[in-house]
Amino acid sequence: MDDRPVGPGVIGEIVLRGGFMAGYWGNPEKTAEATRGDWLRTGDLGVIDADGHVTMRGRRAELILVSGRPWYPRDVEEALCEQPGVRQAALIGLPDAARGSRPTAFVTLHDGASVDPAALTGAIAKSVDDDVSLLDIRVVEELPMTPTGKIAKAELAAMAQKG
Repeated sequence: MDDRPVGPGVIGEIVLRGGFMAGYWGNPEKTAEATRGDWLRTGDLGVIDADGHVTMRGRRAELILVSGRPWYPRDVEEALCEQPGVRQAALIGLPDAARGSRPTAFVTLHDGASVDPAALTGAIAKSVDDDVSLLDIRVVEELPMTPTGKIAKAELAAMAQKG
């Protein structure tokens, strides 16, 4: 993320021009950083194909580095949500001395469903590029949510670190 354009097939931050945002309320420093050089830095990561179509990979702030390799939570979350019984999924990185981050997925289930976390890991292995043998999957009753209805990953990480 060094403000260099990237070519087709290379993941980079999505930046826009054209008056998309006036600024962050009460935070001029964050506004200046996000709008540097007359570009809006969205914080979204994506890849453009040869036809000019953009595929979102996730949020830069949610990127997890596992043994120096980037994991895009959205890839794992979508793969998990395609599995029978899984209602929601959230992937976070928990501190790990050996790997930097330990990829940890929290899933909720549809009413009456049950899943085996090891079976889930095996089921998604071919649909994601990451080494899912490193993935820890935890089944929970519910995920913490923000007032706008998004999964509160920071709160989830804090809860996980408390035990």
